[in-house]
Amino acid sequence: MRKLLIIDDSPLVRDYVAQMISTIPDIKLVGEAETVSESIAALKKLAPDIIILDLQLPDGNGFEILNLAKKILPRTKVIVLTNYPFPQHKARALAAGAEYFFDKSLEFGKVIGVLKQSNNHDVSS
Repeated sequence: MRKLLIIDDSPLVRDYVAQMISTIPDIKLVGEAETVSESIAALKKLAPDIIILDLQLPDGNGFEILNLAKKILPRTKVIVLTNYPFPQHKARALAAGAEYFFDKSLEFGKVIGVLKQSNNHDVSS
């Protein structure tokens, strides 16, 4: 069973992702966070296999979380899901180790598709 952590400041987004994930065998939602500080604590406590990460958080940005996740949990797969899909953000996220980068308003369904497709496989395959 792969452990998933959702990091997003919107309760609606977190709830929607949680509902969608509940239909995927082999993935268990182990936590949610809406701030950088909550995210850091969750990373250390939960050691997720997969993170769905928003870039804009109330007390900082998702790049801090991405960098920390790749430092302390290098095998954790990070899927960035953002309303700020600027090319420079995408390049920075992928360079920092994110496996995927999706536009929240246009590509939301692709996140679930990636997770379903990767069922029984590595999420980055």
